[in-house]
Amino acid sequence: MDGIELKCEIMRNGYTVSGFAKAIGMSKKALYYKLSGKSMFKQAEIQKISSALNLSNDRIISIFFGQKVS
Repeated sequence: MDGIELKCEIMRNGYTVSGFAKAIGMSKKALYYKLSGKSMFKQAEIQKISSALNLSNDRIISIFFGQKVS
Protein backbone atom coordinates (compact mmCIF):
# COMPACT_ATOMS: atom_id res chain seq x y z
CA MET A 1 0.00 0.00 0.00
CA ASP A 2 1.36 3.38 -1.01
CA GLY A 3 0.32 5.76 1.76
CA ILE A 4 2.02 8.75 0.14
CA GLU A 5 0.11 8.31 -3.11
CA LEU A 6 -3.15 7.87 -1.26
CA LYS A 7 -2.48 11.06 0.75
CA CYS A 8 -1.81 12.87 -2.53
CA GLU A 9 -5.14 11.67 -3.94
CA ILE A 10 -6.92 12.77 -0.77
CA MET A 11 -5.41 16.27 -1.06
CA ARG A 12 -6.03 16.48 -4.83
CA ASN A 13 -9.69 15.99 -4.03
CA GLY A 14 -9.69 18.92 -1.60
CA TYR A 15 -9.67 16.99 1.67
CA THR A 16 -7.42 17.06 4.68
CA VAL A 17 -6.64 13.62 6.06
CA SER A 18 -8.88 14.25 9.08
CA GLY A 19 -11.68 15.63 6.93
CA PHE A 20 -11.44 12.63 4.63
CA ALA A 21 -11.50 10.20 7.57
CA LYS A 22 -14.75 11.80 8.71
CA ALA A 23 -16.17 11.73 5.17
CA ILE A 24 -15.66 7.96 4.89
CA GLY A 25 -16.73 7.17 8.45
CA MET A 26 -13.32 6.24 9.82
CA SER A 27 -11.54 7.66 12.84
CA LYS A 28 -8.60 9.94 12.12
CA LYS A 29 -6.33 7.65 14.15
CA ALA A 30 -7.38 4.57 12.16
CA LEU A 31 -6.78 6.31 8.84
CA TYR A 32 -3.33 7.53 9.91
CA TYR A 33 -2.43 3.97 11.03
CA LYS A 34 -3.49 2.59 7.69
CA LEU A 35 -1.70 5.30 5.70
CA SER A 36 1.52 4.58 7.61
CA GLY A 37 1.24 0.83 6.99
CA LYS A 38 0.69 -0.08 10.65
CA SER A 39 -2.59 -1.74 9.71
CA MET A 40 -4.23 -2.81 6.47
CA PHE A 41 -7.27 -1.48 4.67
CA LYS A 42 -10.24 -3.83 4.47
CA GLN A 43 -11.95 -4.43 1.14
CA ALA A 44 -15.01 -2.39 2.15
CA GLU A 45 -12.75 0.53 3.14
CA ILE A 46 -10.93 0.40 -0.20
CA GLN A 47 -14.30 0.51 -1.96
CA LYS A 48 -15.43 3.55 0.09
CA ILE A 49 -12.15 5.37 -0.52
CA SER A 50 -12.17 4.57 -4.23
CA SER A 51 -15.69 5.83 -4.58
CA ALA A 52 -15.11 9.00 -2.55
CA LEU A 53 -11.98 9.85 -4.56
CA ASN A 54 -13.35 8.58 -7.89
CA LEU A 55 -10.27 6.40 -8.44
CA SER A 56 -9.86 4.38 -11.63
CA ASN A 57 -9.28 0.63 -11.36
CA ASP A 58 -5.66 1.14 -12.43
CA ARG A 59 -5.15 3.74 -9.70
CA ILE A 60 -6.72 1.47 -7.08
CA ILE A 61 -4.36 -1.36 -8.05
CA SER A 62 -1.37 0.97 -8.05
CA ILE A 63 -2.12 2.50 -4.64
CA PHE A 64 -3.47 -0.44 -2.67
CA PHE A 65 -1.68 -3.39 -4.25
CA GLY A 66 1.63 -1.82 -5.30
CA GLN A 67 1.41 -2.85 -8.94
CA LYS A 68 2.03 -0.37 -11.69
CA VAL A 69 -0.47 -0.75 -14.49
CA SER A 70 0.57 0.36 -17.96
